[in-house]
Amino acid sequence: MVEYPFLVGNGVCNGVDYATESCKNDGQDCVDCAVGIISRVGDGFCDGGSYLECSNDGGDCDECTLYDTDDLGNGVCNGWYAGRECGYDGGDCPVLTIDTGPASVWSVAYHPSGNLLASGSYDKSIKVWNVLDGSNVLKIRGHTGWVLSLVFSPDGEYLASSSADFTIKVWNTSDWSEVKTISDHTDWVTQVVYSPDGKYLCSCSDDGTLKLWDTADNWSFAMSLQGHTSFVNSVDFTPDGKYLVSASDDTTIKVWNLDLGTIDHTISPAHTNSVLSVKVTPDGTKIISASADDTTKIWTIEGDQLFHFQDHWREVTSLAIRPDGKEFVSSSYDKTFKIYDIESGIMLRSVFAHYGLVLCVAYSPDNAHFATGSYDTDIKMWRS
Repeated sequence: MVEYPFLVGNGVCNGVDYATESCKNDGQDCVDCAVGIISRVGDGFCDGGSYLECSNDGGDCDECTLYDTDDLGNGVCNGWYAGRECGYDGGDCPVLTIDTGPASVWSVAYHPSGNLLASGSYDKSIKVWNVLDGSNVLKIRGHTGWVLSLVFSPDGEYLASSSADFTIKVWNTSDWSEVKTISDHTDWVTQVVYSPDGKYLCSCSDDGTLKLWDTADNWSFAMSLQGHTSFVNSVDFTPDGKYLVSASDDTTIKVWNLDLGTIDHTISPAHTNSVLSVKVTPDGTKIISASADDTTKIWTIEGDQLFHFQDHWREVTSLAIRPDGKEFVSSSYDKTFKIYDIESGIMLRSVFAHYGLVLCVAYSPDNAHFATGSYDTDIKMWRS
């Protein structure tokens, strides 16, 4: 708040409080949706006193506008969240926004049916949402630390969660009861992922290990893989289930032969800072990685670099590959997501998505949508 006795309408807020009438009538410089210097209707700044009158202000103050209003497809949402035009706004507006409550969203996962979305939060809870209307189906408590990762089994019968409390929990989706707690890791369990055939659950941890669990034998211990020299942040199976790909704070990506239980090969260094996320394309020929060095890369499965993307300006936190294998999306601390064509390496969309850091992203099974979760506590669903 600036209290200097400047002139009314000079672009400076001269009132004492946003809520006072004097402030609202102060050349409209102090309204609570004002951003920057007020000039004229349609100038890209919000001149209205409420979102209702704001909506007629040259399109500058619509509820989902984040920065200067410009053209459709410019990476900024120019329409109303509830308005039809927002859905056609060049793909810049979410089709659904879910306010999850008071805690940041660290993980999201679609049920194989595509009808439900699970989210894991800083408040140690798991919530399940109806993707059609964003209604909350249920809230699950059981972890004593942040819920860092979620994954549904391929048949949709189970949900696995991992946490900063060093544990993995498995939940039966028929009644959402807890059926198993795994406590073998000695540090944060950063990610869990099922093998394509559902026979194994793999976990990776800040204790530097990857572990496999036999789902047919009540998720009993099957194998431990050691080779990284720092936190292991992410893991993914190849489509044939014979190899694992892992990413670490040690700046490397490792490919593991599961028949032998050994490292097949290492990409080193893959990045100049921690590798935060790694995914294998559905055809098994490529690896996509994201890093705290603000970049994403595409590699052949053998470890040859194909593309190096430097479009984010902060840490790239999460990756998701569209199930048809044509595109991938990256999320970042820069509050954006970016979509790339995997074959050509062309960036297709860049959208300022959240008011807070974007922490996670996941595609729907039908390729139609993807969801982002943020430090701002919102989940947003977007057209693919």
